[in-house]
Amino acid sequence: MMGNFIDFAALDKVEESKLMELIDRAPDITVDADTLEQLREQAGTARTLALITDNCGEIVMDKILLRQFLRMNPDLSITVIVRGGPVANDATLEDAEQVGLTKLGRCIGNGTATDGTVLRILSREARETIAHADVVIAKGQANYETLYGCGYNIFFIFMCKCMLFMDRFKVPQFTGILAYEDPEILFNVYADEALLKRYRFRQILPEEGTQAGEMDRICFPPEEAKPMEIMCRFVEKIPEQFLVAVDRGTGKVAGFLCGISSDEARFKDEFFTDLSLNDPAAQTVYLLGLDILPEYRGQGLARELMKLYGIWSQVKGKHRMVLTAHEEKVGLYEKLGFTDLGISDSTWGGGSWHEMVKPLEG
Repeated sequence: MMGNFIDFAALDKVEESKLMELIDRAPDITVDADTLEQLREQAGTARTLALITDNCGEIVMDKILLRQFLRMNPDLSITVIVRGGPVANDATLEDAEQVGLTKLGRCIGNGTATDGTVLRILSREARETIAHADVVIAKGQANYETLYGCGYNIFFIFMCKCMLFMDRFKVPQFTGILAYEDPEILFNVYADEALLKRYRFRQILPEEGTQAGEMDRICFPPEEAKPMEIMCRFVEKIPEQFLVAVDRGTGKVAGFLCGISSDEARFKDEFFTDLSLNDPAAQTVYLLGLDILPEYRGQGLARELMKLYGIWSQVKGKHRMVLTAHEEKVGLYEKLGFTDLGISDSTWGGGSWHEMVKPLEG
């Protein structure tokens, strides 16, 4: 954490005497106890861990952190992600090799020489590593700014060096921070204020699979609704693909939107049934169902779920959303920003569908 002081982009002056002072004070650092315990517990039981590095001086101290994790969990598989090219004094593959990080795990570049970690422009290898890791640790302010709210299981470790972060965390300069990804922060920021008072927007819970299956039967004809067994399996295995709106008054799921990630060129009916087609690192999301219970319709909930799902997908690095719609619904989705590509290859439920796409800008 103290090594994050070595930042020539955020600070006008990086003095060795100040660094040594901060290192001497390191044993007295206090962080949120619950977050620290979560990190210990997850790192101790994880199969895979990804460390997203920051500056090239700090990675010397990152070795100490990684060795601690390996003492706790000798079977832990570690991948270190560095910048794909020189930017400020951030660490690159050359730096990782020089300090010996390559002896502790696999080291890869992220495919871009950009400050922070912007998922949508990373290499496929880097995106896959982050998406599949049981635990991700991101070092530095820039990684926090570009990754927080993306929905992945990320712990952030950095030092508050600039006024923006000091104000955000209400701490003095050079305070160390350990933060954990709040999966709902993105929705709380972007949701319509009136709807947010009534509904909680979040990722689906594994135990809500049956409820989702029952909703699908209510919202779609029998030939189009997903079988209960398949719905429950999707909810259990890829809950990160389901966004739900929960009635704050009753705790009932009022609606949900779900999808599957794939780099296939066209919509396939197999998306509805074959979990193996989901690729978290893919840059296209194929939407599989927008379900709103009858008593919650007419409030703008469907539009809000579509908006939030698009933002959620965008921060995860997705470039587009694709759906299929019956002809009478094409105009509705065009109002939501989708473009009609014509008749789809899909014959799900025995019907004819239009394939529609919406680019995710940003």
